[in-house]
Amino acid sequence: MDLFGGFRDDRNLDDMMKSLNDKLRKFGFEPFNFDFDMKMESGIDAKDGEWTKSTYTSEDGSTTVVTMSKGFGGKKPNTDMSNNIDYLKFQLDKSVESQDFEKSVELRDRISKLKDVEGKVKELEVELSKAIKEQKFERCIEIRDEIKNLRK
Repeated sequence: MDLFGGFRDDRNLDDMMKSLNDKLRKFGFEPFNFDFDMKMESGIDAKDGEWTKSTYTSEDGSTTVVTMSKGFGGKKPNTDMSNNIDYLKFQLDKSVESQDFEKSVELRDRISKLKDVEGKVKELEVELSKAIKEQKFERCIEIRDEIKNLRK
């Protein structure tokens, strides 16, 4: 259980501090003054998946609070990021910065191919929904297999 009465708290620091001040007032204590500037960063990496970093700095610069969160939706991150467009875009940016243009070409082409596949998969998913409603299950099998092949 955490300080704010829950087992997991997804609120930002500002909300948590307001909650803390409410609890302090309830017991007759003077609330904290917490005027912070907030800076937020986020990204994706192969080892940890999606992440968010929030940095809160007091107005006078004397206090800094940094929070990190990783979102896996209750699952471990997929260490094979070769089909993750956001990750590939991140890698593309890094390869351009380091002037590794050969890698940039490969990444650009991979991203383009994945976007095409995503479009085809979405079309097939619409067709699959229609086939399910019409109870054309033989066609459902064909569409399901097409989607699996595209995602390889």
